[in-house]
Amino acid sequence: MPRIIGAVLTAAGFRAPAHVATGGAALAADPADLVLLDLQLPDTSGLEILSALRARPSPPAVVVVTAHGSEAAAVQALRLGADDYLIKDAALRDLLPQVVERQRRNLALRRALAAAERDLVAAERLAAVGQITVSLHHALNNPLMAASTEVELLLRGGDLSNDQREALESVRASLTRIAEQVRHAAALQSAPVVEYLEGAVEMVDLAATPETIRPARRGSALVAAEDPGLARILGHLLGHAGFAVETCPPRDVMARLNPDRPGVNAVIVQAGAVAPTVLPTVAAGSPLLVAVGAPGALAPFEGRVTFAVAIPFDPGVLVQDIIARLEHGAF
Repeated sequence: MPRIIGAVLTAAGFRAPAHVATGGAALAADPADLVLLDLQLPDTSGLEILSALRARPSPPAVVVVTAHGSEAAAVQALRLGADDYLIKDAALRDLLPQVVERQRRNLALRRALAAAERDLVAAERLAAVGQITVSLHHALNNPLMAASTEVELLLRGGDLSNDQREALESVRASLTRIAEQVRHAAALQSAPVVEYLEGAVEMVDLAATPETIRPARRGSALVAAEDPGLARILGHLLGHAGFAVETCPPRDVMARLNPDRPGVNAVIVQAGAVAPTVLPTVAAGSPLLVAVGAPGALAPFEGRVTFAVAIPFDPGVLVQDIIARLEHGAF
């Protein structure tokens, strides 16, 4: 059975799966993204292993593989948290790649949503820090100015001993340093903000800070969109996936793809903002071309791009499709 599963998955373009023969070995093995779990194991019940896997902080997707006639056990496994199940019968060869691909896409979507949630929490925290520092600035500014003025008046007076004058000079220097720090804190008011919910919520835009983007490891991607919100979303998703992202106005796509300039691995354009005729021909050595837009705007791009995606789209599926096509050269 492991040899059959391995052959079917590698023939479908997946990596050869690792194989362990017991539940104990499964729990001791390196973490996996997906586990194909037999319910009949020599040392324990597959359901016990399922429970242990689901209890992990980052649980894998689990697909139960069971014998024909044991559908009741598969249903029980689903109730315990299994993501899907397969029956060992003639349909296994056809169904296995479909089930694994579905779970891969689900996992990619969960990771994309988790990354978006982390960014949202970070943005909320940064916005809260900004609000606190602005409040402190307003609370400290007036008394700070009053104290500085009193020190200046005392220093201009003539009835001070040398010790008193030195003490006031020290106080003035300290007040000057405090004022500088208050001004730095107040600068957070000018941090770039983005409207995350139309007309409702504005937060500090982490995407405006290059340091928040992960190091590029998948090459470069060019985003050409007239809608700034769409450009920001696409850039954020691709940046998190490991691309070095560059945005450009729709009219500058051909200039950016000039052979004299550095190469681009993927080009994502907004349908309706970019004319299909300005895109390079899909051929060996050309970048992956993707059109994103309203369904009615995508028709002219048929045959001119590698694939088209209608809005609204699944962010995890879109990015994983781009990565998979680049890795396998399927464009």
